[in-house]
Amino acid sequence: MLPVYSKSGISRESTTSLNRLRSIAREAIIQNTSATYSTRATRRIEDTESRCFQKH
Repeated sequence: MLPVYSKSGISRESTTSLNRLRSIAREAIIQNTSATYSTRATRRIEDTESRCFQKH
């Protein structure tokens, strides 16, 4: 099905889907960065703990 083009040359459907995709992408990026930060932090804590235990 071909989209109906408005005067601006961009269909209203494509703009709404683009905005939806953008918001989904933003959410994914936020979740991805938070996940990487949390895993990195956990790994750092584990490394510090293992070092402390090795000393004793």
